[in-house]
Amino acid sequence: MALSSFTVANYRSFLRPTTIELRPLTLLFGYNNSGKSALLRALPLLADSVGTPRGAPLNLDSSAVRGASFRDLCCQLSPRRLIDFALAWDGLEVTRHYQLSVLELPGPQAEVLPPVVSEFGTEQSPPWGTPTSLWGTWLPKHEFQTTGQALYDVHLDEKNIESYPLAFRGISPEAVVGERTVSISLRDALRELVWQLEHLRDDVHWLGAVRRVPHRSKEFRGSAPPKLLEDGTGALEVLVQDKLRGGSLLTTVSAWFEKHTRQRLDVTEVAPRYYALTLGPLASPGVRVNVIDTGEGMAQVLPVLVLGAQARQEGAHDTLITLEQPELHLHPALHAPLADFFCDIAMRPKPPRALIETHSENFLQGLQLAIVQGRLDPARVGVYWVQQLDDGSSTVDLITFDDKGLPSRWPPGVFAEDTELARRILKERRAKEGR
Repeated sequence: MALSSFTVANYRSFLRPTTIELRPLTLLFGYNNSGKSALLRALPLLADSVGTPRGAPLNLDSSAVRGASFRDLCCQLSPRRLIDFALAWDGLEVTRHYQLSVLELPGPQAEVLPPVVSEFGTEQSPPWGTPTSLWGTWLPKHEFQTTGQALYDVHLDEKNIESYPLAFRGISPEAVVGERTVSISLRDALRELVWQLEHLRDDVHWLGAVRRVPHRSKEFRGSAPPKLLEDGTGALEVLVQDKLRGGSLLTTVSAWFEKHTRQRLDVTEVAPRYYALTLGPLASPGVRVNVIDTGEGMAQVLPVLVLGAQARQEGAHDTLITLEQPELHLHPALHAPLADFFCDIAMRPKPPRALIETHSENFLQGLQLAIVQGRLDPARVGVYWVQQLDDGSSTVDLITFDDKGLPSRWPPGVFAEDTELARRILKERRAKEGR
């Protein structure tokens, strides 16, 4: 099943419940400091918090929080030290929801003990038959153990099973073995949920706004990492492995460079087991330049293309890629071609889903052009305008498009900077000529 939406509340600047529906192509737009990055990074944070050791629901060692404490993650506009998360998945046969509330323990306990899951719930809804649900509420009158074990008032399909000791490995609940006999139905419900969350951990891929340039050359030791790191590390190994195995990933990535930059990307063995990524002009096949010597834009976009190419492979339709400013350091003329790359991915029969934070008007207009030309189904794309209000809280507004690429609405004044600057230049020229 693919993740179809997520919700946060009392998280960072998002005081009120904020839901993002994940389409094959979902964009976050907004001014600086509006909350776009925080919203996007909630997903890699939750993915990194699946299966972590007992004792802390959220993995605060995740790169997605940049060393923040739990209190830093809570919205400062509220006195509540509690964050609500909700996830929804959809598939051909079932829809699943999972929500949890993470609470900072009151009083001096907050200084020595990690936050606790105060409530959690999951519901599975088949297209026919009766939905199944599991809900648990923490019983604070019982002492919270440093192992992460606590008593929960558990309800299964609206029936009170009474209290059970549960432990959380990150955001994944599990029954405490040996503490009390666990009913088969409760055990199965927990296993189903943990299985779904393990897929979340594996399916969410994140690239931050600043990617590292690849190594000039690197020894390949037989296998590439299962995921690129948030700074793009691993792209070289992925492409080396693909070429050695005769795959199509390198071909897909190179095709973008060939079409839009007239350069061919290749993997070159520079010494036994040492490989480099090179670009060379199509008109001069003998010229090969290391990618890190071709300019920051080419190095920055490389892991973006690699991750996108991985997501478009057969069987990757449950993949969710989260990208921050994929157009970074690219000339504006290449923003629309980059948008086309993601349009092609979004129009696959079983597309993955992409959540992209961008400031590029050209990227957006590339999507609109693809809609008008019939290369992108408008139902497969959504844009969220993220805005910070005067009180410091953030809100989102969903913008959709019709088959002519026209938005359902658009905040006034957005993307008017170029026109306004041109108007001011013209005004100053006329004033100068009049003197």
